[in-house]
Amino acid sequence: MGFAAALRHAGLAVTTDRVAAFLIALDELDVSSRDQTYWAGRLTLCADPDDVGRYDLAFRAWFEPDSAQRIPAQDQRRPPPSQLA
Repeated sequence: MGFAAALRHAGLAVTTDRVAAFLIALDELDVSSRDQTYWAGRLTLCADPDDVGRYDLAFRAWFEPDSAQRIPAQDQRRPPPSQLA
């Protein structure tokens, strides 16, 4: 699967089991919905919270190739870490 290879190239440890889980999830969803595809992949292909930013970059580059140059360096959806007082 090309998208899995792109994620591996981005530094994610995407295993065959994770790819299989992603494909099973896609079979249950509306694959024409970019949001559903995004979340299916994020939930099945990311093994660690640190993977999310790289996943976002690879997802946009794969599914929105024209926007790849406009992608911010860090994931804008992740809230800043909490600070204890």
